[in-house]
Amino acid sequence: MKKTNYNFKRSLSYDNRILATILANVEKNRHLLTLTQSCLPDTISTHIIGSVIEQTKLIVYVESAVWATKLRFHGKSLLRKINKFNLPVIDKVIVRITTELRGDNARHRLPNSPASTSITAIQHSAQGTEGELQKSLFRLSETLKSKLPNFPKAPDD
Repeated sequence: MKKTNYNFKRSLSYDNRILATILANVEKNRHLLTLTQSCLPDTISTHIIGSVIEQTKLIVYVESAVWATKLRFHGKSLLRKINKFNLPVIDKVIVRITTELRGDNARHRLPNSPASTSITAIQHSAQGTEGELQKSLFRLSETLKSKLPNFPKAPDD
């Protein structure tokens, strides 16, 4: 049996050059990321994952809410500096938080359950008040009790 030799064209050598276009866009985005990082302090720039220009907006992706807050603080400075480069005019910086781009799975955290001592303290506080505040504190304690599955039942008087 004769072995057939298959010759494949390199992906970049096709006439439509789709892959070449994609690679050019990737390189353009890398360049934009480098420019964006150069406009910011080193402490923040290392936490920027990516940046993209959409119409007149610069969208900057950061790894957490902490870095998003710090970046928003530097937003006007970033806008002023980035517009000095040979890019389309940018009039707004949008900050987005993402962990998916880094491959991390977002941690799904359950809310903390209140301690039974806290619920009891709220109930005691409600007993020392009157009117609307008392009603609100009692409703709050009942809601919290319903969230805590093994809350000790009060003895019947």
